[in-house]
Amino acid sequence: MNYYLGIDVSKGYADFALINEQKQPMVNNFQLDDTPDGHNKLGDFIRTLFKQHQDLTVVATAESTGGYENNWLDCLKKLQRCYAIKVARLNPKGVHHHHEAKLNRSITDAISARLIAEYTLSHQDIIPFDQPDQTYWLRKQWTLIKLLSVQNTQLLNQLDNLVYQANPELMVYHRNSWPAWLLQLLASYPTAKDLVQASLEQLVKIPHLDRSRANNILDQARQSVASATDPVSGEMIKTIVAEITHKNKLINVCKQSLIDNCSLPDVELLTSIIGIGKFSAVGLIVEIGTWLRFESAAKMASFFGLHPILKQSGDKNWVARMSKQGSKEVRALLFMCALVAIQRNPVIRDLYAYSLKKGKSKMSALGICMHKLLRIIYGVLKSGNSFDPAIDQANRTRKPVQRKFAKQEIRRLQPVDANAPVSARQNKKRKEQSQSQGELVTIGEIKAPALSRCTT
Repeated sequence: MNYYLGIDVSKGYADFALINEQKQPMVNNFQLDDTPDGHNKLGDFIRTLFKQHQDLTVVATAESTGGYENNWLDCLKKLQRCYAIKVARLNPKGVHHHHEAKLNRSITDAISARLIAEYTLSHQDIIPFDQPDQTYWLRKQWTLIKLLSVQNTQLLNQLDNLVYQANPELMVYHRNSWPAWLLQLLASYPTAKDLVQASLEQLVKIPHLDRSRANNILDQARQSVASATDPVSGEMIKTIVAEITHKNKLINVCKQSLIDNCSLPDVELLTSIIGIGKFSAVGLIVEIGTWLRFESAAKMASFFGLHPILKQSGDKNWVARMSKQGSKEVRALLFMCALVAIQRNPVIRDLYAYSLKKGKSKMSALGICMHKLLRIIYGVLKSGNSFDPAIDQANRTRKPVQRKFAKQEIRRLQPVDANAPVSARQNKKRKEQSQSQGELVTIGEIKAPALSRCTT
């Protein structure tokens, strides 16, 4: 007998709902604080429950809420030593769609707890229970790096706006990024007015700033059209440059710490793939978690939005494209890895050239390479063996498995009616189809156009 315990976690407290296999509530919903007393109350509740039912299994789940659920799940895992309890962390998106399917008009913490329990009951075959999370601390550090990177980007955008007003002639030197020498220049001479007062000898002391470029910068500053010449703008630029420099150092320290503290064997497997470095491998492992979450490489590609989608409705068709669903961090990592792999990995390089030869655009070909890299990653993690280009070549050249296709059903049970009130586009499509179809076949007493044989 299974009981399903749904936990809706909030900051400092949680709501609990317990239902049976018929979705009937076994107790009234209750709420506990995330304190020692609240955890003790939860333990007393579990012990009382198992005293009343000897053959009971409690399936407890909570949504992933950024870490607020960890204390409650840890409390339940400690109780697993004495009682039959299954614990899992749920993807909030799945619970959200379950809530929408129920067509509930209102939502409260108590209702959310019950919906989590019902979702667990309905989808327990796909929920990973009691899986060890080996990447928990790596994920926390990975999240910190992403946070610092976002903050740094915001500062760079603000700096871009200020420099455009204080010394717009310098904008040509950071088309895609801010070089270190330019940041050091702005730290000392933030505005064109300040830059004019500097000498050529002072500028050439900045690393990577040669005499020719320094002389050109001084000439441009003397003729600058800058509108911001006040000292406040200069102080703001200095402050932002100092903060950007500080955050760059923090990000580099965190990246190195992440690499040094990661000793997972999966990371070593991924670095065997030419094009994937140590940091990218750690990031991919953090985002993927475990390959056991996915039934196949296609499932993994679909989860991270690297699969092609085709939309067709009525007489409208959309061009097939990458879906871009799921984690954008994985796609960003694979994008950079694919750029490197195109240069160094013969498997990816040949695939890229083949895609271009077929008429694909460079970005489409790059997306195909990203998809291929993810499939290689899945195969390496599943097999536990380092990447071997010979194995990949053998897999691509082996005789394809003959698939048995089900007999194609005839969807249309009547001849095409020219008087049907369809759009002009659909009418044109029907005329083209009628010219390519053969004679009518009889289904019962209804005649329908014969379908041509499906070739693959």
